Amino acid sequence: MKKNRIILFIFSFVLLSYSLAGQELSKSGGNIKGGARLGLVASQISGDNLAGYHKLGAYAGLFANTPISLSGKWRFQMELNFVMKGSQTFVYAREDGSLNDVYKLTLLYTETPFLFQRELGYYTSPGDKTYTFYFEAGPSLNFLFHQKETFNGEVMHRSPLRFWEAAVIAGLFCRIEDHWGLSFRWSSSIYPVRVPTWVFNERVKLQFNDYISLTLQYHF
Repeated sequence: MKKNRIILFIFSFVLLSYSLAGQELSKSGGNIKGGARLGLVASQISGDNLAGYHKLGAYAGLFANTPISLSGKWRFQMELNFVMKGSQTFVYAREDGSLNDVYKLTLLYTETPFLFQRELGYYTSPGDKTYTFYFEAGPSLNFLFHQKETFNGEVMHRSPLRFWEAAVIAGLFCRIEDHWGLSFRWSSSIYPVRVPTWVFNERVKLQFNDYISLTLQYHF
């Protein structure tokens, strides 16, 4: 029952965000701007006993945003992204030159964030370039479409992760003049992506996706 309430809350929150976004977009009078992003992700699985953002991946997608305040300092942004997540042991060479045992979990997700952005201020450089800074945060509903888990190159047959993920995103964004931007983000699941189970006499704990990302954006 508690699980069902959590799922209902997550989907209700996402649907409410989408509804509010639709209302604001309809009021924007066509003042909707779009763009694309491309960058890198460093990720980990919280709960797998492998500390550290050792798994590197790609981050790419499209977005659209619009002002939701008269001052223009508040904006709402919807996105559709492709994100590579997962976990990996830190690879190092032993004294004899051999490598340590390597565990790798590769996860490919579609990511749909609903973000609220707040302008923090701007800076004008001596070369008359304007840098505008924003804080952004909001929920994200993601779907898993590929999973591969290996140990020293051999495929492991562990329990699969959930096909959906509810997460939160927070970050800082710098708009450079009219067309370019740089974004730094942190994201974490708010509901376990894998439930506890026994595998190879090992207790698998509740696991959550975490990542940090750095992306370059182009605004159309």
